[in-house]
Amino acid sequence: MNRNNQPVLEELLLEAMNSVTITRSGSQDRLAPIDYRLRVLTHRTRHNPSLRLDTFLYEPDIGDAAVREAVLELLRSELKQFLREDRTYAATYALFGGLGSGSSVDDIFKSLLKAAVVHTPQQAAMAFYDEISRGYLPFQEYFMLAGVKVENEVQVFDGISLVPLPSSAQHLPGYLPIVFGRESPDFLSKTLLRVDMSVSPTLHSPETDYTLPPDPNQHFTRAVRSTELIDFNPAKFFQALTFVGGNPVLSAIGWTHMSDEHIFDLRIGPGSGYSLSKAGAPSTIISEAQVRDAAELYHKIMALPQDVQQSLQIPINRWMNSKTYQGHVDKMIDLGIAMESFYLRGIGEQLTFRFRLRGALHLGNGVAERKRLIKDFGDIYKYRSQAVHEGTLPERVTVDGQSIPIGQYIERSQELFSRSLMKVIDSGVWPDWESIELGNGAEIG
Repeated sequence: MNRNNQPVLEELLLEAMNSVTITRSGSQDRLAPIDYRLRVLTHRTRHNPSLRLDTFLYEPDIGDAAVREAVLELLRSELKQFLREDRTYAATYALFGGLGSGSSVDDIFKSLLKAAVVHTPQQAAMAFYDEISRGYLPFQEYFMLAGVKVENEVQVFDGISLVPLPSSAQHLPGYLPIVFGRESPDFLSKTLLRVDMSVSPTLHSPETDYTLPPDPNQHFTRAVRSTELIDFNPAKFFQALTFVGGNPVLSAIGWTHMSDEHIFDLRIGPGSGYSLSKAGAPSTIISEAQVRDAAELYHKIMALPQDVQQSLQIPINRWMNSKTYQGHVDKMIDLGIAMESFYLRGIGEQLTFRFRLRGALHLGNGVAERKRLIKDFGDIYKYRSQAVHEGTLPERVTVDGQSIPIGQYIERSQELFSRSLMKVIDSGVWPDWESIELGNGAEIG
């Protein structure tokens, strides 16, 4: 690549504007450049799936064959290290897939021409060279959250933020995904987790074999664009938010967004890919201070030894699931599985007794509190067994001589178990159950 050729590319694109045509694929329908520009800028800034889909079907081209060929020859010269048989693999292939044979020089030409129409020939030429020199393409990972909301945008870490969506459909941003079966109202007033990412290199530079294996990540690398974090685990951050906010935090929709203004955005479709979850949970508004607490707790969780993180995975996930929208029986079953996988890990006999004993010794301070906790954990195990084996639960239960609704009892039990989980996260070690059972308080952890 020779950056000195940028003025040459600018001049060619300026000349190309005199004969540019924008035609709908498979038909003779045309758009005037000004109308095409307005369409693109509109769907980039506002959520309008139908406009984005329809506009994608229009392709710019040049009527002047000599100018067209001159631009293509310059592109071939500037990109020769990335080309095999006039084709290349761009970073977008690793994110969104594409044709197995890669993208053609003609694809790059049309993307460059689109940028010249929507912006200016000067900006398009500059972007072409900038993206190659930079060596990566920026993009974002988004997660629409269930269980938590913020009222204003809050930075969690550098490059990672919680973003509230507007309450009006006409103000929804253009980076929202096209999700079939979901309409604009489904996004209103929700909160997003945004993670700034990059994928590199911009273009794959082949050696001899220019066929990518099924996993393009062998040739392209994704990274978090953050000065604070080398990597980021959204699921672990959702756990931290759950501990802080009280409600289970889940990703209802997750998607990858890359702005189509990049010259080397060579996707073969307008979609961004997405994942859906059916799980739902009540949402609560959290403050900036609580977000900071969640960020601190996230660091603690990520700093745990790998074996401790692994041991906590099922207990935390099942505990969170017990707090989602589901019936009391299913809540109790999930909570029971969470507590069993925590307190009964590694043993297969005397389950009821060991469950009560370990729970009481792990959390209790002094004989009196441990006696009370032994009863509490015994009751939890009893109701868990009833939920599993009979599929029913009483409408009310008695706790400390008081009759309370079963829903309140489950919430009380969830809070009790959260204390055990936090004790492990704060200490950084898995409980030494043998030492706990033998009464060695120094080994409780």
